[in-house]
Amino acid sequence: MRVRRSALVGLLATIALALASVPGFGAEPAQSTFHESFESAKTAWQQEETDALVNLLAHERSNRAAHDGLHSERFLFRAEVGSAFYYSFPLPKVPLSDDLKATLYVRSSRPGIQLLGRVVLPADTDPESGEPSFVMVQGTVSDEADRWRKLELTNLPIEAERQARVLRFASKRKVSLDGAYLERLVVNLYSGPGETEVFLDDLKLSPVADRVVAEAADLPPLPRISQPANEPGAPGGSTGIKIDGNRLTRDGHPWVPTIIRAPGADLNILQELGLDVLALDIGADPKIGREAARLGFRLMPQLDTSDRSDLRSAASRLDDLDAYPNKNSVAFWDLGNALGANQDKKVRKQELETVRTILRGLRDREDGTPGLATATAADEFRAYAQAGRNLDLTGVRPEGWGTSQEPFDTYNYLVQRRNLTSLDNLGGLLWAWVPAAAPSAFRIAVWGRDVPPPWGSPQVQPEQVRLYAYTALAAGYRGLAYEGDADLTRDPGKARRLEIALLQAEMDLIEPIIAEGADPIVLLPTFPPDPKPVVQFNTLGIAGGMNSTRQRDAKKAETPAHPTIKAAAITTKDGGRLLIVNDYAAGAQWQPPQMALYDLKIVTQVPESAQAWELTLGGLTFLESERLPGGKRISIPEFGGTSLILVTTDLALVERLKAQVRRIRSLAIPRAIEQGEAQIASVAEIHGMLARIGHNVLDKDDKPTNEAEVLLQTAKDSAFSARDALAREDYPVAWAEARRISRPLRILMRIHWDQARLDLEKTTKTALGVPDPLPSPDASIASRKRKDLPEVVVPPVGCPPLLAFNMLPSHYHWLSWIRDYPFSETQLPTGLFDEFDTTDDLIEDGWNLDEGFEYDRVVPKIEIEKGKGWNGNNSLKLTVGAKRKDIKGLPPFLDHPAVAVRTPPISVSDKQLVRIRVMVKMPRQTPTGAGGLIVRDSIGGEALQYRVSNSTPKWQEVVLYRRVPANGELTVLLGLAGFGEAYFDDLRIEWVED
Repeated sequence: MRVRRSALVGLLATIALALASVPGFGAEPAQSTFHESFESAKTAWQQEETDALVNLLAHERSNRAAHDGLHSERFLFRAEVGSAFYYSFPLPKVPLSDDLKATLYVRSSRPGIQLLGRVVLPADTDPESGEPSFVMVQGTVSDEADRWRKLELTNLPIEAERQARVLRFASKRKVSLDGAYLERLVVNLYSGPGETEVFLDDLKLSPVADRVVAEAADLPPLPRISQPANEPGAPGGSTGIKIDGNRLTRDGHPWVPTIIRAPGADLNILQELGLDVLALDIGADPKIGREAARLGFRLMPQLDTSDRSDLRSAASRLDDLDAYPNKNSVAFWDLGNALGANQDKKVRKQELETVRTILRGLRDREDGTPGLATATAADEFRAYAQAGRNLDLTGVRPEGWGTSQEPFDTYNYLVQRRNLTSLDNLGGLLWAWVPAAAPSAFRIAVWGRDVPPPWGSPQVQPEQVRLYAYTALAAGYRGLAYEGDADLTRDPGKARRLEIALLQAEMDLIEPIIAEGADPIVLLPTFPPDPKPVVQFNTLGIAGGMNSTRQRDAKKAETPAHPTIKAAAITTKDGGRLLIVNDYAAGAQWQPPQMALYDLKIVTQVPESAQAWELTLGGLTFLESERLPGGKRISIPEFGGTSLILVTTDLALVERLKAQVRRIRSLAIPRAIEQGEAQIASVAEIHGMLARIGHNVLDKDDKPTNEAEVLLQTAKDSAFSARDALAREDYPVAWAEARRISRPLRILMRIHWDQARLDLEKTTKTALGVPDPLPSPDASIASRKRKDLPEVVVPPVGCPPLLAFNMLPSHYHWLSWIRDYPFSETQLPTGLFDEFDTTDDLIEDGWNLDEGFEYDRVVPKIEIEKGKGWNGNNSLKLTVGAKRKDIKGLPPFLDHPAVAVRTPPISVSDKQLVRIRVMVKMPRQTPTGAGGLIVRDSIGGEALQYRVSNSTPKWQEVVLYRRVPANGELTVLLGLAGFGEAYFDDLRIEWVED
């Protein structure tokens, strides 16, 4: 029997529809409804563009009004004349269909709120941005005030086609709707000038696939500024990560990995920062690794290497790697922390062999175990860099923040480690740890086992995170790892968290240059503005003779280089330079100063036709330059602590960077403003506490001033200007104003910090009975110093609350103890060294003389130097020399004390305040970095040790204060990390008497 053609078509359509409804067959079913009831604590709508000046007063989840459930999302703002104030709700890719519909309930104090949809057209490319183009589809508008009204977005394919026609006409392109999808919902909250309150609730989108519902429910509350390593929900496999010729690539593109370690932090919030790799313990809950991979992170599992006395076998560690449940998401296997740090050479050798065996096992795996091998080394860098047996990447952890290591010492330390590895593996890959949270040792040093008050845990400042990140990049490191904690994703870590997000966005701009940068990386000086010429007039005028001039310029002196601002020059493919400019300001590891300068100048060798551009997240700024013999002199109109300068002949690269900045600046600038406002609140809180206890900002006559209020208001004014410029879409100005917010805050914090440091010195000298003479009106600073006694040095590490601005209220509490309570006699009578004739006497009295780090070809020596102490008696002399026969293999830098002694233990009690005093002298300077003369106590440890690499030819008295965290014993180590001699005398351990 013949079947009519129309009937056959109908039958086939019916069969197709039936098959499509079978799971796993045909098109993806779309039968679910996505529903957002706005009941959680986090806001979901994200600010977009506006053409009006808007002062946002509130954006929160509120129980004041609700259409469904108990809460809604509330907006309160005051607007000037305009037409648009957009907020958007991100969605997964939702394919367009005839019956797709979005609804949203709105209640507003004014009518006129509109719902829209952003439809992306993947088959059409925007020629300006290089990204898929999009169209905005309009929905309904609320027509009544103070009542819940339902807004709808319907007929999406038809409305998208209408907008596409407009785009075709305007662009003269064949705009296709193939693969079009709804990417986000948008609301226009603007309904006229004045104050407006809006509530949004009960958002529904249907019909959609179950996949869309699951993905939409897990969307982060804020978008990343930078590009993610993987799209959320995508598998986190590491097959795209490769290393070739010491150059790292991901999916075929140059890659500079950015790593985060923050145990206990919220992974969803960390995901917003745009970082690539999550570092976690290999024994961590497998759910953490799975969730991190789902969010787009690659993983870096860290082996447990805390027990150095019983190193586990390589086979056992390989078993751990094989059994790791998230192996396919691994980017790097971390084989250890602080490798090479053990002072026992035999332990270090065994450790090295274990790592090499694991490396062989990883590389010989027949199953092709994914992931490269890395580890953090603390010494023996050459051994871990030997070609053929080297780590794929080597991590370095400089002890910078809060320690005696000045910022430029940190730079030198990083450069030294890189130079050491280049001897065995030229151009080897190194990455550096960047402090994003204070180590627990600092909190314990201040509070012991007590719970700190909300303001009292030591806080790393955003500028310090930036300082150390730029320091690592300037030193040639091609990877950054941020060391944080759980607070990083809570309110106390907000400013630091936002700074990491901004840094990551900057990294995306320069990643190819950093990843492919060639050695050598030259460190260039910078120069402040030339002084204005002094004009001298000829007072005789024409009477001075016909050959006299009425005026002449005084001889112009050469402008000296800036003492702390340096520019690292990385060569680009076109022969240009990427200049990484950083201010290595003294004391910035404790409290950064203003670190800003107008009209900074840099001279570099580049092609004559090269142009200079400053790269910021607000836009690219063309910089004036002039030809000089040997290069070009570039002027930075306003330097703010760090800067990225691209000097290039590749104008196509400049245009690509401009397009990249245009895509991210609307996200980056609000983050920068938000960060600045958080810093204002934090600094104002601590300043208020200090003022209430009588420690306000003082003038040169030690009288209170209103400078603090002026500086705080200046910061607030910059924040207001930034928001004003952002509302006008003046992005360069908005970015510049946002970054200016923190400068007056740094001035205020540094003033407080300097005053606190001077108060510590004065209080200590008074307590020791050697106060400086009272100044007279015409006395110089030098004349106020005691000439009859050694200089008293109280370093910031000697009083732990001085290590961070937010702990200064606690610092003054410590000063009250030092000032008001007497200290005991020394509890270490043998610290005077007068009773000893030889080192055997030291050993017999309980001193440990075997505390030095064992270096090959290095000869340590410990002596009792008779009659050469500071008061003419005995002293302890430590010497580090070399074996004469073979000095070729000597280590050029000594990071650990090659010779050291430790005192007998002294019993101490919980919460006791201990004062440690010792006379020191070191005739010759040691290389900057991590070496030098060292005084280290067992409470403060290596982080709070006193270390100096500059020569101290005259005796100085170093004073340290410690709060005992628990009943136990205290010892003090005296050492020398470097070639030469160091002298110690009159070591005293005293405590506050009850």
